[in-house]
Amino acid sequence: MTTSFGGTQRQDQASDAAAYVYEPLPNDYAVRLIQICPDDTQPHGFSLIIQSFTLTQAPAFCCLSYTWKSAKFTRPSDIENDEDDDQAAVIITLYGEEKQIAISKNLFDFLRRARDKSWFTPEDMCRNSQDALQLNNGQTVAALPSYLWIDAISINQNDNRERSRQVSLMGTIYSLCQTVLVWLGKEDPSPAAKRVFCNFIPRFLALLESEGLELFRGKDPFCNDPELVRQLGEEICSQWREDWISFFLFLVQCRWFRRGWVVQEVVLRSLGGVSQVLVLCGSLGILWIDLSEFLARLTTLNWRATLTKRLRSHEMTKAWGYHFSDMLQSAMAVFGVGQLVKAYSFGQTTSSLLKRQFGGDMTSNERIYNIFFQFVTLLRLQKFSDKRDTFYGYLGLLAAVLAPGTSSPISADYNLSEVDVLTKEVWHMLSNMSYLDVLSMAQYKVTTADRPSWVPDFPEFPGATLREIRQAYQGPKFEASTTKSPCSLFSLTEGGGLTLVGTRVVNITMDGIQLYPNTTEFTSLETLLQILLGQQHDRVPKSERQDEAMCRTLIADTFPVSLNEVQYSSTFREWWTTALAKRIRLLISENDGEEEEILEILQELGSDWDWLPSIKEVLNAADNFGRGKELTSSPLEMVIHRLWAGRAFFQTEAGHFGLGPASLEVMDEVWLLKGGRTPFILRKRPGGNDYHFIGETYVHGLMYGEAVTPVLDQQMGPVTIF
Repeated sequence: MTTSFGGTQRQDQASDAAAYVYEPLPNDYAVRLIQICPDDTQPHGFSLIIQSFTLTQAPAFCCLSYTWKSAKFTRPSDIENDEDDDQAAVIITLYGEEKQIAISKNLFDFLRRARDKSWFTPEDMCRNSQDALQLNNGQTVAALPSYLWIDAISINQNDNRERSRQVSLMGTIYSLCQTVLVWLGKEDPSPAAKRVFCNFIPRFLALLESEGLELFRGKDPFCNDPELVRQLGEEICSQWREDWISFFLFLVQCRWFRRGWVVQEVVLRSLGGVSQVLVLCGSLGILWIDLSEFLARLTTLNWRATLTKRLRSHEMTKAWGYHFSDMLQSAMAVFGVGQLVKAYSFGQTTSSLLKRQFGGDMTSNERIYNIFFQFVTLLRLQKFSDKRDTFYGYLGLLAAVLAPGTSSPISADYNLSEVDVLTKEVWHMLSNMSYLDVLSMAQYKVTTADRPSWVPDFPEFPGATLREIRQAYQGPKFEASTTKSPCSLFSLTEGGGLTLVGTRVVNITMDGIQLYPNTTEFTSLETLLQILLGQQHDRVPKSERQDEAMCRTLIADTFPVSLNEVQYSSTFREWWTTALAKRIRLLISENDGEEEEILEILQELGSDWDWLPSIKEVLNAADNFGRGKELTSSPLEMVIHRLWAGRAFFQTEAGHFGLGPASLEVMDEVWLLKGGRTPFILRKRPGGNDYHFIGETYVHGLMYGEAVTPVLDQQMGPVTIF
């Protein structure tokens, strides 16, 4: 059967040539490089030549950064349900023999573009100098070399030994290449998106460089401020206000921004010079450093929150919802990791920076695993089809920060299973880090019985850890256990058990109240208020009123830095007013009368509360909201957006309020583990004295070492978690 494939013929009607069989590489430091030859005998107009070189003797070459699957997501559901892409067959020439190799459509599109532009053509063939790579800022890139490295072709993906070795070499490959080409696909961005790339971003960055961040700080991101209009230009600002939606829609649909491997591909080459990573999309060509810095500055200037909120409600983009936030968070993480690699690289890092980040007394392995943990957690939104690459995909970054002559304790081995790799590397982190921070990334799911409950699935972790939220809002550190990890007392047991040191503090006595970060009106706020009615008995801590304790718990005692302590109660009062008004309107729309329960509880609570609104305030807000009036936006919303994802509110037998994983259950146990900055929730396994790990938890009254006493310290002992 014959089917069309991008103007060429599909694999099932390709040449009768035999399939390409990889010859072993001559040594562990060799790579395969590719050249693209115009070939009118082929239906797609080109063939490939593959040659092997030892890296130290290789000719100048480029590396391609792309996605193995299609360049674009066509619908939001594609992001979570990534299906395999079509394959095309191309012909390669090896010592005059034709062989056939299958590649993805997206890679095929790039090879066609390269052939049309005479890129990577052998020197002895006619190369069209007029087709040198041109950027849209008018800059012409120096002629590209005639060799190219592409992972899908240059690595024998079916040979685990070669694949392991080549992945371990990727840091060197991308560091030594002349240029990295980022391929976003053959289609041009829309005219509106292209204007942002070509007009607004260059002008924004030029003004940022000349005037600094202060010119933009505190201004709205739609450039209505008169000073911004004067500095950027009326036409530029007017175009931006018309085009920004199309720009972000283009970006969120690009699969490349979510791919895990791209991080080290662009970061490592960027260390050598800002113009050595180029972004290509159709006829568009721009510098990666310009796009990366622009997206990162949206977060630095606090523009990201405003833009993504508007995108989630705009008719043209609302279907993509939270994916805009994820895309911008990924872009910020890639930019941030690039800065970290530069900072931590020996020869550039001062000893004071290392001490500030990791403490003064660290072994080489402790330093390595702390840095590597930062990479893995910062970049957890990036997607890998193979979970082993959650670690292996960043080995090149790690190699860039090693001291001269230091070998990495982590190496790729694709002969190990995914579970074995994850368990091994998480254990090495736990046994080489001063705190149990890696456990904060683990959350128990019944469906993940294929691995120990204490081993995180980093890309699947929802939201942010408590420590990350505290850092983001510059709050004091949590120090629940007040101790560093006694790593020498930790051990692995047969069957994947992890033995730590700790003690049970208290049990959970209620089912968790599920929290909804983006739609607070779906949260059972009336149940939270009902708890306050029943909180007249002893509770912990006793020094606070129960409304304040509950409110502080709902945001893990983490307030935006823009607020001072005097404003805390009034800010929460306004948040409750808006949240309850929306909840009431939702219940009214469901027409089951449940809104009356909220009003009855508010009536019973009365008005003698500093942190809660009166029934009159709530009714007025609900009436305004019902008439289409926009309610007050709270500065607490961004904290809640990050904190509530995947979490539930609970209460303990001693009266503590807490936040924990949504999977928590009645009679789960709150533990203090030595080395834990937060308490953790454990669940006893049936018929034994060992546990499943449920996740980290915020427990009001336990976060700053309040529970640590000489008596409790004597109770500390080994606990095994499977």
